[in-house]
This record gives sequence, C-alpha cells and structure tokens, in this order.
Amino acid sequence: KSALQADFCDVDFFHITSEADPIWAKYEAKFGDQEAFTLHRESNDVPAITARITSLFSFLAACPETSIAVVSHYAFLTSIFNGTGGLCTFADGTTADLFRASLKNCELRSASVDLSAFEPST
Repeated sequence: KSALQADFCDVDFFHITSEADPIWAKYEAKFGDQEAFTLHRESNDVPAITARITSLFSFLAACPETSIAVVSHYAFLTSIFNGTGGLCTFADGTTADLFRASLKNCELRSASVDLSAFEPST
C-alpha cells in the first residue's frame, strides 16, 4: 500500500486497509508462489470470487457518483461477465455476447448497471 501511495499520490487509498494484498497472501499460502503454482487461483475458487464480486457491487451501490470507472484484471472481469454466482445478467443476448467475449489488453468496455439488488456498503 505505502509503495503505491508514494507512486500515485493523487489516488485515495482510504479503503485499502492492509499493507500487503490479503487475497494474494491467501492463495500464496495455499498453493505456493506463482512459480510453484502456475494454474488459476482465485478464479477457480467460486465462493470467494462470488463474495468479492458481491462486495464490489455493494460498494458501487453505495457510491453517490453516477459515472464510475472500474479498473481490474482479466480474471476478475471475466468472472463478473460470465455469470459467476448468477450476479450479472444482461438485457439481451447481443449484450451478453459482447461482454462475455474475451478481453483484449487495455480494452475499455462501458455499461449501464442496475445495482438495486445489492445492499449498499462502505
């Protein structure tokens, strides 16, 4: 956290409560480092990824802003858009196909999202 704060002084790190990444530490303790275990970690842990997606949606539901950018990594976004835990549905099949398609490096996708089913949390 402190190294990132030094590099990105204009970013609010208020919601980052630990110095090290607890998710990375959990899977490193379970499987070993990235050289010892090269398969998928979190994305294969459906209950954990579902809880993380729910937490994100609840956080966003509590935000007063109406336009929010979510920046994340491929595996997390793929889990959201491909139906993990039934948390993400689409208005129609064309939209589903667009969002479920494989992401390209640095790709931007825009969506209008209804978060009314999620309890706002901070």
